[in-house]
Amino acid sequence: PFYVDSIGYDWHQEDINRPHGYPYLHSLKSLSGTGEVTVGNQTFLLGENQGILIHQGIPHTYHSTGGDWQTEFFTFGGALISETTAMLGFHDYLLIKEDDEQIFNFIKKHHVEIEDPEPLQLYRSSELVYQFLLLLKRHMITNPRNQPIYQNVIEPIIQLIHEHYGENLENSDFANFSNYSEQYI
Repeated sequence: PFYVDSIGYDWHQEDINRPHGYPYLHSLKSLSGTGEVTVGNQTFLLGENQGILIHQGIPHTYHSTGGDWQTEFFTFGGALISETTAMLGFHDYLLIKEDDEQIFNFIKKHHVEIEDPEPLQLYRSSELVYQFLLLLKRHMITNPRNQPIYQNVIEPIIQLIHEHYGENLENSDFANFSNYSEQYI
C-alpha cells in the first residue's frame, strides 16, 4: 500500500522548481542553513530543524537563502496514499516549525534501512512510511499551529493584520482575503 520513492540525508540542497508538483509526497527538513519554500502562494523560511511535507502534485519551489543549505528528504507514495493522507487530515502541505525529535530523527535513523534493496525490505519500507505518517499526525495533534486550519486560514489572516494593522479591518476583509465566510472566520 505504501512505498519509498527516494530518501536522502545530509544533502547539499540544489534549487528546485516543480510547477506541476512532484508525483509523490515529499518531506523536506532543513539540517543546517536556511531555505525558502514556496507552495502555491505561501512562502516559508525553513531554518535548522524545521520541515515541510508537500502533497503529491502540489506546485512548489525551494532554494537556499544564501550559502550551503543541507537538508534531508523522504519521498513516498502508494496505492492507499491519497486515502490515508485524507483520513489523517493532510492537505496541500504541512509545515513543521516546532522541533520534533521523533520526526526529525526518523530519516537519519532509517535511511540506510530503507535503501536496502532486499525484497523483504519492500514490506518494511511500507511499514516505515505508515509509521512516518502517524508521527506527523501525532505532531499535528500536539502542536496546534501545525493544523491545516491554522496554516491555511489563521496564519494568513494574522499576516494580513500585521501588514495592515493601521487600517480599519473588518470581518468582511478577512472573509474576502481567505475565501471563507464571515461566520467561519
